[in-house]
Amino acid sequence: MQSLALLKPIQSILWSVALLLLGNGLISTLLTLRGTSEGFSSAVMGMIMSAYFVGFICGTWVSGSLIRRMGHIRTFAFCASICATTTLLHIIFIDQWAWMGFRFFYGLAYITLMTVIESWLNSQAASHERGRIFAFYMVVNLGALALAQQLLHLDSPEGFLLFALVSILVSWAILPLTLTRRNQPNIATDILPIINTQFKKLIKNRSTVCCRGVFIRIGYGRFLVNDTYLCHPTWIRYQRYCFDHEPDHYRGCGVADSNWSLFGQA
Repeated sequence: MQSLALLKPIQSILWSVALLLLGNGLISTLLTLRGTSEGFSSAVMGMIMSAYFVGFICGTWVSGSLIRRMGHIRTFAFCASICATTTLLHIIFIDQWAWMGFRFFYGLAYITLMTVIESWLNSQAASHERGRIFAFYMVVNLGALALAQQLLHLDSPEGFLLFALVSILVSWAILPLTLTRRNQPNIATDILPIINTQFKKLIKNRSTVCCRGVFIRIGYGRFLVNDTYLCHPTWIRYQRYCFDHEPDHYRGCGVADSNWSLFGQA
């Protein structure tokens, strides 16, 4: 009961997170499968996926000014619209350079969305409850990413449906936040004191934090992003191609695109 009472003030945020991560988890895998089917090389796909994280980095400088200018809810709606739009542009303009640009802007908007969500959660949580709140947040986060892989069963990556579904899910993520009756955080009184406190702790322990952060992000990028969203889908596509060009008794032994969802979910 205590846990349910803890979740009540942030339930609209968690619903938005779930819908947003369903869309984001699907598009990351979907683009790799669609890109390889369009004949993009692994090097090109690596550059396309890297553009997403370049947008992440640039978004760290943009997100704060956007939130201060427009507030949390309007910033969330603004950036979710960008993510939904760029998702559909991938299917309209099938070109490697266009995809790099789309992924850059998607990454820039997406990190701003996560900044809105996590700063809102920080402002809602008392210091002694913050660990439990962010634990629930990560359960929703990773659960939605795992569930998103099962959406690949709905259609082929060569079709339009999955791209439209991503756009719909990201657009729906706006609804819970815009419908909430709770006041959005006040930047001057709710957000800045937390930032100042955490920043002082960061400076005090900068060497330890930097070393841990570098190794954690290298591991995250290597095993989750690189393997899950790039290497494994490309390998599966290659395996299916090889089996399809072998004698008849080898055909069908490769891994279908829809079965990638089991790998991604694991």
